[in-house]
Amino acid sequence: MWLGKGKLNLTPDYQRKHVWEPSRSSRLVVTVLCRRIVPAVTVWQDKKGRLDVIDGKQRLASLLGFFLAGDNPEHHKKLTDTGKLPTDFTTLSQLDEKYDTLNGLTFEALSEERQIAFSSFTIPVTTIPNRAPQNHVHSCFLDINSGGLDLTYQQGRRVAYWSPYIRLLDKLAKNEDFQRIRDPEAFDKGGYVPCDKESDCELILRAFAWERFGKNYKKPMVDFINRELEHFGNLNNEAAQKAILTSRMAEFELVMKIWANVFSENNGAFRAWKNGRWAKDITLPLWDLMYAVLVELTRKYPKAHMYTKCKKELQAATKSLFTKYDIARELSYRSAKKFLKQKALVDGVLSEVLSKANPENGPRRFAGDLDLRRQQLYDKQEGNCNICNQTLDVKRIHDGSYAHLDHKIPYSKGGPTEEDNAALVHTECNLHKGAKTE
Repeated sequence: MWLGKGKLNLTPDYQRKHVWEPSRSSRLVVTVLCRRIVPAVTVWQDKKGRLDVIDGKQRLASLLGFFLAGDNPEHHKKLTDTGKLPTDFTTLSQLDEKYDTLNGLTFEALSEERQIAFSSFTIPVTTIPNRAPQNHVHSCFLDINSGGLDLTYQQGRRVAYWSPYIRLLDKLAKNEDFQRIRDPEAFDKGGYVPCDKESDCELILRAFAWERFGKNYKKPMVDFINRELEHFGNLNNEAAQKAILTSRMAEFELVMKIWANVFSENNGAFRAWKNGRWAKDITLPLWDLMYAVLVELTRKYPKAHMYTKCKKELQAATKSLFTKYDIARELSYRSAKKFLKQKALVDGVLSEVLSKANPENGPRRFAGDLDLRRQQLYDKQEGNCNICNQTLDVKRIHDGSYAHLDHKIPYSKGGPTEEDNAALVHTECNLHKGAKTE
C-alpha cells in the first residue's frame, strides 16, 4: 500500500493536523457507501516521486483509517503509531436518524455488500507534477481553497515553498522586539497573539524581499515576495542556504532591537507621522523601506547603543521625512526606481544623525566599484577563499549570499576598511569567523 511504503504522504510538515470530528468522518463514510460524490484530492509529486496530499487530507485520512482498522488492524496500528495515518477514527458515530442504524459499526461489521461498495469506490485525483514552478503550485493551492477556508497568500506559501526558510519566519515572528513593534498595546499587556492568518510572517518576508531585491521590484507584489523564497529554494548548496538563514536572523533581530529601543516611548517604529502623531499600525511601504535602510546602516553602525544615545534625534529625523520631505506622498505607490530614490533619502537623513552621534566610527563598508574589487581579490587570491582556502565559484562571487568582502583584521577590533585589509571569502566562512582574526 502506498501509504505504508511512503509513496503517499498524508502528513506534510506544512499541513495542519487532522481536525475532523468523528461525526464528520462518519458522514463522509456514508457518502461513500451511498456512492455519492466525494470531491477530488490534489497531490503534489516531490523530487523522489512521493505524493504529498495538499488538498483532501482530512477526507483520505478518515476513509483510510476506517477501512484499514477493519481490513488490516495490525497495519492500521503501525501507520497510526508512526504518524503516517493522522487519525484514530475507526467507528461510525453521531449520524442523524436517517442513518442511525450504522452508528457503532466498524468496517469489519459492515455487510459484505457494503464492504465491497466501500472498497471499490474511486475518488478523482489531480496530480501537480514536480516540474511545476513553485509559483504555480502557490496559485493552485489558493485556488483550491478559495471557496471555504479563505487562505491568505502566506498560508499558501507554507505549502508551495515549504523549507527551512518558512521555519525561520515562524521563529522570527516570536521575536519579542518584533511583537512589541507590531502590536505594542497587546504586548505591554501580555496579550500578544500570533496571527493565525500568518500576516506577521508575511510582514517579515516582505521586509527581506525588499531589502534584497527592491532595486529589481516588479509587480505584482505577491510574485515579488515569492521570488525571495524561490531564490532560496534554487540554492542547491546547503551551506549557502544555511548562510542566508543565519544572516537573515542576525540582521532581523538587530534591526528590531534597535528600532524598538529608539521608539520605546511613543510606539512610532515603522509608522507614518501625521497630524502630530504616529500612526496606530505599521505603515507597510515605510516598513519595507526603513527595514532595508536599517540593515545597511547596521553594517556601518553595528552596535545598538550607537542608536540609543541619539534616539530623540532619530525620532525627529524620522518625523522630518514626513514634515520636511513629504515622503508620505511618495509612499503611496512603488517602483524600483522610486524605491531606490526613497531609500537614498532615508539613508541620508538617518546617516547624518548617526555620524554626528558616532564621530569616532569610521566607515565599515568598502567603497568604490565593489564588483571590480571582488574580481581583483579573486585574482589576487588565485580563486580561493581567504579563510578556508577552498575554491570560490567565479560565477557567484558577486552574490552576497555566496561571497563576502571581509576585514582580515575585524572591524570591531580596529581593522581598517582599506584595500590591504580586504579579503574575498565564502559567506558561510565569514559568518563562522565572526570577530576572530585570521
